[in-house]
Amino acid sequence: MWKTWHSITRAGEKLIIRPAYPSDAAAFVETLDEVAKEGIYLLDEHASRTVAEQERIIQLLDWSRNLIAVAVLDNKIIGGMGIFVGGMSPKAQTFCNLGIHIIRSARS
Repeated sequence: MWKTWHSITRAGEKLIIRPAYPSDAAAFVETLDEVAKEGIYLLDEHASRTVAEQERIIQLLDWSRNLIAVAVLDNKIIGGMGIFVGGMSPKAQTFCNLGIHIIRSARS
């Protein structure tokens, strides 16, 4: 399993970045959808997965090669991150995909 990071923001808020749990799926999708609706940062204007799909992805993830994490600010999930190793071919093993999203109110 991956490490958890703890920090304090300039405003004195407690920030934690930790691996996602299946129970985080609803908040992960909610924050992703909020960022997607801004129409700036993501290709789609809505979250590309349902809560059930996200929960299943978290449950079945190969954690030895990939990571889905959440950013928690004062006990509220404000965003997430995914790092996924490329594809199945040998050439694809040399790169990864990274996605990060943080809701607008937490970006200041």
